[in-house]
Amino acid sequence: MTWWTLTFLENTRAWTSLFTQAQTNLADHLFMAWSTVKPARTRIYRTVRGKTIWCGYKYIWNTPNIVEQNQSGDTLEHTFGLISLQPTHHVWYYLFAIAGPYGQPCQGPLIHVPPPELPMPSARITHTIAQAVPHAIATTLTFDTVRWDDYALYDPAFPTRLTIPVGALYALGASVDFTFMVNSACELYIYKNTVDQLAHHSHFVGPNGWEGAELHVHTIWALQPGDILTVVVRHTSGAPEQISKVAGTSPEFWIAQIGAYPIPPP
Repeated sequence: MTWWTLTFLENTRAWTSLFTQAQTNLADHLFMAWSTVKPARTRIYRTVRGKTIWCGYKYIWNTPNIVEQNQSGDTLEHTFGLISLQPTHHVWYYLFAIAGPYGQPCQGPLIHVPPPELPMPSARITHTIAQAVPHAIATTLTFDTVRWDDYALYDPAFPTRLTIPVGALYALGASVDFTFMVNSACELYIYKNTVDQLAHHSHFVGPNGWEGAELHVHTIWALQPGDILTVVVRHTSGAPEQISKVAGTSPEFWIAQIGAYPIPPP
C-alpha cells in the first residue's frame, strides 16, 4: 500500500511550456495527468469500520496526457516537464501513483495553471526628413527614428518595415501628409508581407488644392510571428511630390498588441 502527501509543489509556466517539481513525505514513483480542459470529478467514499466516509474527489478525463516523473525509481523529489503548450492554454493537472490506498491510484490535488501574462509589444516610428514620391508609382516609405520599440519590431537594417515578434491581436495605423497638389488622387496603405492589404485610405484633391493632403489609417488584425508590415503611398499629381515631415503626424507608423491571438469558433 502507498500513502504519501505532497510537502512541496511548484510550477514554472513559461510562454509555451510548463515545468513542475514536487516533494512527498514518502518515497514513491509519480505520474502526472494533465489536460488543457478541466476534468470532471466524482466523490470518493470508503467504508471504514462499517461507516461510509467521504475521502475527497477523484478527477476524471476521457483521454488525459500522462507524463512520468523524470527521476527513476521511488523518490522523494519529483520533476515533470517540459510540457509543450500554446501561449493561451490553461492547464489542469494532478500527480498520482499507480497503486494507492485501498488498491486505487493515489491522486494529489487538482492544480490549475493559467496562461502567463502576455507580452505586449508596441512600437512607433517616424522619419526626420521629407521623402520623394514619384507620380503614379506605389512607394514604400522609409523610417529612421524610433519613438519607442519595446520588442525590437524595428530594425534599422530594414528601415521600411516593422516585424511581428509574437502571434497576437494588434492595433496598427499610419499617417502621412503630402505636399501641395491639385487635381490628384493620393493614397495610403498598410501592407502585410508586401502583398496583403490591411488598411487603405484614398482622397482626391480638387482644383483648389491645399497645403498638404493628410491621410490616416487605423485597423485591427491578428498577426503571426515574422509577419512584415510596410507603409505604401501613391499619388497621381503628374509630377513628383513629397511626404512632408510634420512633427507628430507625418510620417508616422505605429502598432500595439491588444490581446491574445484570436481562437476561431469551432
